[in-house]
Amino acid sequence: MDRSLRGKVELLLIDDTRVEVGDREMVLFVAFEPRLRRIVYMRLFEAANIFTALTFIKRIKAVYRSRVKVLTDGAQCYRTACKFLNLDHDVYDLRLRNLMERIIQYVKDRTRDFDDYIPCRKKGCDKRHARCS
Repeated sequence: MDRSLRGKVELLLIDDTRVEVGDREMVLFVAFEPRLRRIVYMRLFEAANIFTALTFIKRIKAVYRSRVKVLTDGAQCYRTACKFLNLDHDVYDLRLRNLMERIIQYVKDRTRDFDDYIPCRKKGCDKRHARCS
């Protein structure tokens, strides 16, 4: 996360998507700031649920600022996490939903290409090094 953006991040579009890491399916959470046109945070989790959404959003709140407004696809886990963290939450409209889907597809395309062209050379690799912290 880029701490130089502290105070500049006011609005976040957050979504998650399933990705394959080796032979395992994981969930990639992505936070995008549309005014700055930047992905400000991404993280891999084993599953998508209230605890992972809370962990993801709590980290963003700690780094960027406490009054960031969060827009999501309306999933209950995001709603509950934002309520617990006392953050403004709303569901994004069709235009922002399409933007977020394009951002997610861009990330998936780039990571797929990376994995195809620069695979891990370790024998019996469990892909633990692919996890983001």
